[in-house]
Amino acid sequence: MQRILSLILRWLGKLPWFFWDGVGKVLYFFLVVLLRYRQAVILENLQKAFPEKRKDEIRLIQIQFYKHLCNLMIETLKSFGFSRQEVKKAIRIVENDATREILNRDSNAILLFGHYHNWEFITQGCGVYFTGEKQQHMIGFYKTIRNKAVESLMNTNRTRFGGDMFSDRQPRPVIKILTGKNKTLLGMVADQTPPGRDQMFVIEFLGRPTPFFTGPGWIAAAARVPVYYGRMVQTGSHQYKIIPEKLFEPDPTLSKEEIIQAITLAYARKLEAQIREFPQFWLWSHRRWKYLP
Repeated sequence: MQRILSLILRWLGKLPWFFWDGVGKVLYFFLVVLLRYRQAVILENLQKAFPEKRKDEIRLIQIQFYKHLCNLMIETLKSFGFSRQEVKKAIRIVENDATREILNRDSNAILLFGHYHNWEFITQGCGVYFTGEKQQHMIGFYKTIRNKAVESLMNTNRTRFGGDMFSDRQPRPVIKILTGKNKTLLGMVADQTPPGRDQMFVIEFLGRPTPFFTGPGWIAAAARVPVYYGRMVQTGSHQYKIIPEKLFEPDPTLSKEEIIQAITLAYARKLEAQIREFPQFWLWSHRRWKYLP
């Protein structure tokens, strides 16, 4: 059954963008008009994050977010049929000083992203660029999905152009890889809700005390590797670029706890700056403040 579904998605992914844009409009009507998908959650998150904004401004961001969410869905489905050239057109890695540093330094590294723009494009884009073109071994973390068939389907699509995926419940194998001699880049979407109160690090984020998952900092502290931020920017219709930026360099004078806090804080500030500039592209339907301190 999974193989049949995979073949169907690969075939549908070959259909042109104008078809998928039409699907996006149908999805918008279905999610917003008929289902009112998580409307209360989205509205509450926006109102608390931007108390200075008027009701009409909040409503506009909410509408723009719904359009972005539908766009994210159709882009993800379309990606099942991407060729290598289509991936390169859809998402480009900017070759700046940070990128060259990642590629040229001898150590392993971590590249952090947020649920901002289309994070599902990231794995394919990094697979084509880092693994395919630059011969840089790359691995990624994914959040475990209850439906294992869907999880397997998504991970197969994510790694079609290179790289390996590890569950968020497998931190130790990842640390073993990052402390090894085979130069590796770990990519993570790091604004997940912490799984429990014992793993919280609370930061003032979007005007609210917000618990952050400390996993990236914990791995970086254990492996003593540098950390970068992948700033994702939209460049056109269904087209993006990733701009790597230096976030943290290992400091032997800092304790493990200090490293974890420094990385988590620096990451939160980078992500918040992006959200405040264009708030509609973050995942507002996510129950980010589910566990309050």
